[in-house]
Amino acid sequence: MLFSSISITPNCKRILWKNVFLLLQNNTFSRDDLIQYGGTVCDIHYGDMLVKYGATVNLSSTDIPYIKPEKDISKFSINSYLQNGDIVIADTAEDYSVGKATEIISLDGIMALSGLHTIPCRPCIEFAPMYLGYYLNSSYFRRQLYPMIQGTKVSSISKSEIAKTEILVPSKLEQRRIASILYGLDQKIEYEENQTKALVHIKSAFLQQLFI
Repeated sequence: MLFSSISITPNCKRILWKNVFLLLQNNTFSRDDLIQYGGTVCDIHYGDMLVKYGATVNLSSTDIPYIKPEKDISKFSINSYLQNGDIVIADTAEDYSVGKATEIISLDGIMALSGLHTIPCRPCIEFAPMYLGYYLNSSYFRRQLYPMIQGTKVSSISKSEIAKTEILVPSKLEQRRIASILYGLDQKIEYEENQTKALVHIKSAFLQQLFI
């Protein structure tokens, strides 16, 4: 409903994906090529995107694996390394979660590359922080992707197909408003989930005490 309402406002533009984004280079390192600690370059793996990361991923506060130091990453130019505002899309999944996107935020000097089965891209025009992350994961946008998904046991989507989609570009003020509302809801959900986990832990501790 949110983006449907935005789409009919007079100042909202519709721009083809291919005219909004510049494609970046991803790597093909498998999970075995990654380590949890001790590396210098982080890797945005499609498996983590599908199960761990939301519409945005804060690299300075999220547990993200590193590429093993012995792996050769010399072929990646400085432009291949992710920047704040870049978008990473998972192009493969076991279901219709394929096409899930995450926006990179709060790099704070961290070096990161986009990994296996991902499509990294950089906006050519300026957007309010986090707007694209939420828009690209909205049902409004994803309805464009569903007819483009291929495969039965494993679903996939190609760069050339994604390039045919449209991006809604409302005013910067509207973008900031949308991002603020949705990010606030995400923060509230995370807080409630943490509270629930804490209560489950307390319950478990009480149950152990009752039967000692």
